[in-house]
Amino acid sequence: MIDKSSYIDLGGLGVRRVLPRFKSDAIGPIVFFDHMGASDALPSPINIRPHPHIGLATLSYLYQGSIAHADSLGNCVALKPHAINLMISGSGIVHSERSPELDSNQRGQAIHGLQFWLAQPIEMHLQSPKFFHIEKQNIPSLMTPDYTATLIMGEYGGATSVQQFNGAFIMDVCFHQSAEAAFDIGFTGEFAVYCIEGQVLVGDQAIAKGDLISNLPCPLNVVGDKNSHFIILGGKTLDYAHYLSWNFVSHDPSHIELAAIKWKEGGFYPVPGDSEFIPLPESFKL
Repeated sequence: MIDKSSYIDLGGLGVRRVLPRFKSDAIGPIVFFDHMGASDALPSPINIRPHPHIGLATLSYLYQGSIAHADSLGNCVALKPHAINLMISGSGIVHSERSPELDSNQRGQAIHGLQFWLAQPIEMHLQSPKFFHIEKQNIPSLMTPDYTATLIMGEYGGATSVQQFNGAFIMDVCFHQSAEAAFDIGFTGEFAVYCIEGQVLVGDQAIAKGDLISNLPCPLNVVGDKNSHFIILGGKTLDYAHYLSWNFVSHDPSHIELAAIKWKEGGFYPVPGDSEFIPLPESFKL
């Protein structure tokens, strides 16, 4: 089945919310997926104030624009096109995402990119958080006469991403010309294709821009026109039933409840030098 996504505004950043499509939704370890800047709205300054995470890793990848990341570990990094930010929450982390040198008088800049939440292994819920920034030149790229594939996370065609996490696989593919290609990821898991630009045919199913199709067998046989652009995402099946509420993911709902109380009572380490925060929503529930 082809799934339609919805538009959401996040602190001035328009996103197409691709996952979750329903409660406890996942494709491999990927439990959340936003296509950032996918709307035609005029850009505005991004101001996603400090907020907490547990039980997941956020992976951000940009095609256009820049986002300033700051977190409670003291990291301050401007994410730029074709680079990756990977933030592993472990037992808990706080971060913000803003336009660089945010100015309320600025109209903002065009942002285009992807953000995924990867459910972390159960044993990580007691571990310290971590952050990794990976520059463009360190991200594997595979070129053929028909397409270029950028390996954002995982292993493919003899290449391995700088960082791997909980069996996740994410690869960005652009066709140079009308072509058909088979993508053999090389391990058993759950996989999907999301179309960013143009239209592709996977098996006998056409996927238009902004659509996702999941439960795909490997190898993936993809037919696309020139400049078709899509993501292959998924990975090894998550080995536990997960819960997702607000910014929290866990195998145990009590962990989410405790994290919500901790955030409401100011128990998380703050982002240094930033007194702003997003309060726990009044509507918060599991």
